[in-house]
Amino acid sequence: MVVDNFAGSTTDGHTQPHSNISLIKYRDSVTKGKTNMADLALGTKASITPHITSDGRISLRFNVDYVELEKMETVKVGNFTIDQPRTGGFKHAATDILASGEKREYKDLDNGAEYIYTVSATKQ
Repeated sequence: MVVDNFAGSTTDGHTQPHSNISLIKYRDSVTKGKTNMADLALGTKASITPHITSDGRISLRFNVDYVELEKMETVKVGNFTIDQPRTGGFKHAATDILASGEKREYKDLDNGAEYIYTVSATKQ
């Protein structure tokens, strides 16, 4: 299963953002006899920032934040029903140095699932 997949191109010192977010509406609360709706953001937000080092290699700083809906429980409040979303996911941040043309794979095990990040860098 692929959680997310993206490719981007950026220059020295400039951050390449990535967002693959879906908003789902849920019944958040009840005020004065009216159900209040809210948005829950699910998916991936990521960024990668390269820097060319003094020896010509590429320093990469990357951040990944992934949120998934694990369960949507409901609770009765008087005559109303509200939702209580339970989310899971992971955050991953790292800095690494690669030679131009090098490709590196990072594996992370969170919540019983394996996530694989593949990063490559090419100096042009």
